[in-house]
Amino acid sequence: MQRAKRDGSLRTIYGTTKAVLRHVFSDAAREYRALALREVQEGERSPRGWHNQDIALGKIECELGSVLLSDLGRSEIEAFKAQRRASVKGATVNRDLACISVVLEHAIQLGWLAENATRLVSRYRENPNTMRWLRQNEARALLGACRDQYAPPHPHGIPRRRQAREDRWASPLP
Repeated sequence: MQRAKRDGSLRTIYGTTKAVLRHVFSDAAREYRALALREVQEGERSPRGWHNQDIALGKIECELGSVLLSDLGRSEIEAFKAQRRASVKGATVNRDLACISVVLEHAIQLGWLAENATRLVSRYRENPNTMRWLRQNEARALLGACRDQYAPPHPHGIPRRRQAREDRWASPLP
């Protein structure tokens, strides 16, 4: 298939011409955002997961927002991937590519695009053994929860084994 970009039509090998709507990536992102927000409100999607995806989508739109969907091919996505890799780790780039892929799949469902070009782009390899350390506020929250859970209920601090033995023989009646 050949693309005729000037007049906004698509010429097929049979010589027929169909009018093609000229949508940019930000149009598809806007439509996808509306769908995702509806899913969050209906409880079908996690608000936290959507929040992270929305932030990533905003950064992607800064780079690809004005690109026509019909012009968004493998080379443009590879260029975005290389440019993004210069500032962030490979795992982040992979998540950005997944976000682009979801938006392009939505554009396909809307009939704005014929194929998803991100399927042709390779992903970076991720290390599954990466260990993440707790931040200070997370450690404090975890220790606070443990302190509340395992604090001795007796004012003199009866050991847990002895308390369990006493609870076992305690009367079930108040």
